[in-house]
Amino acid sequence: ADETKSAAAAIAAGYIILAIVTLLWMILFIVTCDKCTDTCMTRVIIGIGMAIGGLVTAVGYWVYAGEGLGDENGEGVAFYVGYTILIGGLCTIWGLDILWDDVKNVKR
Repeated sequence: ADETKSAAAAIAAGYIILAIVTLLWMILFIVTCDKCTDTCMTRVIIGIGMAIGGLVTAVGYWVYAGEGLGDENGEGVAFYVGYTILIGGLCTIWGLDILWDDVKNVKR
């Protein structure tokens, strides 16, 4: 029961981090100001925030997957392991893309 609450809290915290970082990303995309907001440090913060949010959410799903190991058919385990790979992998790749690709193209 306590692990379920911890997993739900991790999933919620990870999605909140992702929502904040994604909102910041959208604001920077819509309102581009060359000197005020779109700096190298801003992109680094967005990239690291994206990776952290995805990994925190993935940890929560991983805990949920561990709770279903006693099931006969294992559908819950497969579902949560899939979500772990999806959310952790995509957010980490997107964060690394921001860090490696966009940071080198931004004016310092």
